[in-house]
Amino acid sequence: MTGAVDIRPVETAADWAAFHALRPALYRDDPAFVRPLASEARLAIDAARHPFWQHAERQAFLARRDGRVVGRVAAIVDRLHNQHYGDRTGFFGFFECEDDREAAAALIATAGDWLRARGLDAIRGPVNPSLKGEFGVVVLGNDDPPAIMMAHTPARYGPLLESVGLAKVHDFHAFVLDKQGVLGRSENWTKLKRLKERILARHPELRIERASRQNLAATLKEVNEFGNRIRETVWGFTPITPAELAFLTHRIMRVMIPELVLTMRRDDELVGYVMAVPDVNQALARARGGPDLVRLVQMPFLMPRIRRARLFGIGADPRLRAIGILPALFQAMIEGALHRFDVFEFGWISEANLQSLRAVQHILPMEPRKTYRLYEAPLIRT
Repeated sequence: MTGAVDIRPVETAADWAAFHALRPALYRDDPAFVRPLASEARLAIDAARHPFWQHAERQAFLARRDGRVVGRVAAIVDRLHNQHYGDRTGFFGFFECEDDREAAAALIATAGDWLRARGLDAIRGPVNPSLKGEFGVVVLGNDDPPAIMMAHTPARYGPLLESVGLAKVHDFHAFVLDKQGVLGRSENWTKLKRLKERILARHPELRIERASRQNLAATLKEVNEFGNRIRETVWGFTPITPAELAFLTHRIMRVMIPELVLTMRRDDELVGYVMAVPDVNQALARARGGPDLVRLVQMPFLMPRIRRARLFGIGADPRLRAIGILPALFQAMIEGALHRFDVFEFGWISEANLQSLRAVQHILPMEPRKTYRLYEAPLIRT
C-alpha cells in the first residue's frame, strides 16, 4: 500500500464496469466461489430493471488506491423497510474489498455519510440489495460453495467489518441434510414419516398438495400472500411487493420443479407451505467459458446433474403450528425428492426463529452448516 485511498461515487459506464469487475477478480483464487452470470450480478443493483428499487434508492462508491480499484460498496435507503418498522435504518450492500482496513473504513464511512445526509440513524448490512436477496457475511462455512441465492464471502470480511466499527446485529443459519444422513438414521426417518401420517390421520381436514406446472405461478402468488401475513415476526422481514413477486416468479419458474412446492390445506384454506429449488449453482460451477451466452448454452446439459436442492421457504399458520404442520411438510418434501437429490440445504433460518426446525431436529439432528451475519453501527450526528 502506497498512496491514499480515494472514494468516489459510481457515475459513468466505466465506473460501473469497474464496480462489477472487482468481485470476480477478488474471488479468482477462491475454490468455493461460484461465478454468477454477469447479467444476474448487474441486475441486482440495476435501479431501472429490478423492482426492489421501486421502493428504494442507492448510491454506489468505488475505493481506489494509486488509481487501482480496491473496494466497492452501495449505500441503500429502503423506504418500505422504514415504513414497515417505523425506524430510520440505512443499509450498505454489494460490499467487496481487498484486505485493506483503510479502504474498508473509508467505504463504510462514505456510505454512512450518504445515509446520514438522508436522515438515517443506523447503517446495517451487507445486503444485496436486501434480505430478499443475497445478504450477510459468511462467518461459518466459507469453504463450502454457496447454494442458489445464498451469499458467499471470504472469512476475513467479518473481522474486517468489525475492525472499522461495525458489530453483529443478527445471524441467520443454513442447515444441511444429506441422503446418507437420512438413510443412516432410518429409524428416525421412519419416526418422522409416522409422525406425518399420524398428524394427517388425526386431522382429516388437512391435506398436502404438490404444485403442478399448470398451477405453479398461482400457487407461488398464494404462498406469498400467506407468507406476508405469517412472517410478520421474522427478524428483518419486509413484505414482498406484487412487482417483486412477479419478477421473482418469472425468473425462478425457469428452474423450479413444481413437485418441490408443497402446501398444507385445511379444507380449502392454505395453512402451511414448503418450497425448494434445484441448486442451479452446481450447474453454473461446472459451466465452462466466460460470456454468459457460452455458459447458458451448457445449462440444459448440466441441470440434470444437480444433486443438491435448497429449501428457501417454509411456514405455517401460527394457530396450527403446534400440531406439527412443519415436520409433516418437511418429511413429505424430502420423501418426494430423495430419488433426485443427495443433499438438501435449508436456509435462511433466523437465530430468533429456529423453532421452524426444532420439531424436525428432535428426530433428525442437524447442525448449522453455514452462518450469515449482519452488522450494524449507529450513525452519530455531529
